[in-house]
Amino acid sequence: MKLNFLHVFSFLALSALMSSCGMPGVGTTNTVTNNTSNTQTSTAGGILGAVLGSILGQNNQISQEQLVGTWKYNGASCKFESENLLKQAGGEFIASSVESKIDDTFSKIGIQKGASSITFAEDGTCNYAMGDRAIAGTYEFDQTTGKLTVTGTVGLVKTEGYVVKNSDGSISVLYDADKLLDLVNMISAKTSNTSIKTISSLLGSYDGIKVGMNLAK
Repeated sequence: MKLNFLHVFSFLALSALMSSCGMPGVGTTNTVTNNTSNTQTSTAGGILGAVLGSILGQNNQISQEQLVGTWKYNGASCKFESENLLKQAGGEFIASSVESKIDDTFSKIGIQKGASSITFAEDGTCNYAMGDRAIAGTYEFDQTTGKLTVTGTVGLVKTEGYVVKNSDGSISVLYDADKLLDLVNMISAKTSNTSIKTISSLLGSYDGIKVGMNLAK
């Protein structure tokens, strides 16, 4: 099974690389017509949809009722959403590396296991507890799309992310790179320019990933 898996990824990666260079994809003819281009676009869209579906699909949804409660920080979380198959092929290693580095940076600004949590109340209010610092706010959650919008009461900072239910019952609250930086600024009084640059530089090295927190009740 491992051999077949690698063959599939190699085939898709080669096809994507050839297409990006203006060459017909594997299995196409040398004559590139509008129909062929449309087919390639449709195929790429299908690949992207499948990857996104594996992250934010029906099996990963959480209801509003399930979201309510206190969730304790359990480490950084990284998920891929890109059709960039060359990077996706090594996605597990990359995700693990990114999570480790983000977790280390989080710990330096007060987001740590055993000392950090997020509470979502039924009335739409929420509270971030990060060590000795607490940030109150309000939240809106769309359980169909998984979109989570939080507005902090301090400075009215708004952050937008996505909630994904994991197989072990935990959840991942995931953000685009710039949105993650907004979150860090909102919940941490210890954020330094160095920490911001570290996170920004790290996330800027990879396309098509969402990064955030793994939380468990």
